[in-house]
Amino acid sequence: MDLWRGRHLVNTFKDKDTGKFVLHHGMCGTKTYICWLAMKSRCLNPDDVQYPQYAGRGITVCDKWLTFEGFFEDMGEQPEGMQLDRIDNDGNYELSNCRWASRSEQARNRRTSKRWFVNGKVYETAMEAGLALGKGESTIIRWCEGYITRQGNYMPPRGNCRSKMLYGESA
Repeated sequence: MDLWRGRHLVNTFKDKDTGKFVLHHGMCGTKTYICWLAMKSRCLNPDDVQYPQYAGRGITVCDKWLTFEGFFEDMGEQPEGMQLDRIDNDGNYELSNCRWASRSEQARNRRTSKRWFVNGKVYETAMEAGLALGKGESTIIRWCEGYITRQGNYMPPRGNCRSKMLYGESA
């Protein structure tokens, strides 16, 4: 028997052990459900390609989120154009460390992302720094990280500019 609850079809089925009807979330195949499955697979399935980057680094899924209902209760439906993002990349999948984020927010939140410090101001990306200063992204990168000239000489970073890894040491 199927019931509608809000926008979602809720399936009921008879439990073979208890003989009672049980409600099922009815969201299999939705973006939210697929996102939840992928999160669990990265952290719990040794055959998952991304397992070493997640479980291999000690990242786990909180007990409540091992069931879809627990995950959905905390995070709700996946907004259009958003993806599940851990605020602290070294933290676990749990309510206090997760949010729905756009692709650009996620890109800035990678372990390999840098912040750019130019003239005393902090920029999340070299592109943002370049736009603010009327320069190109590659110019900011050369200013802050130094570069090799055509003659093969190393030009050090400018004194008023540096980059720093978000979760690492200074570059």
